Amino acid sequence: YLKNVDFSIKHPNTEHSYWMFCIKFKKKINFNHFETYMKENNIEIRQFFFHYKEHNHLQNLKMIENVNHKLENYVVILPSYPDLNETEIKYISFRVNNYNDLYIQI
Repeated sequence: YLKNVDFSIKHPNTEHSYWMFCIKFKKKINFNHFETYMKENNIEIRQFFFHYKEHNHLQNLKMIENVNHKLENYVVILPSYPDLNETEIKYISFRVNNYNDLYIQI
């Protein structure tokens, strides 16, 4: 149901846990703006990664700056739980697609 986003890739010799459902936007987003949009539409989302500088034990790392920045500005976690039904999945997808259409130039 989703368009203009990428999904997790299962690499050889790995197993997907399926405990969270992440999407990666093709263009940079403002997470706070997207989160507000989704909340206004009764959908709770989460950041995939919080910036590493928010973690005291990682304060001195420099090498992950680019990776972390990219993840926090492109990847989000959508709702995922056992009772999520087809109607809800379509609604969440509609809202993500609508956000893409309104705010992201693909």
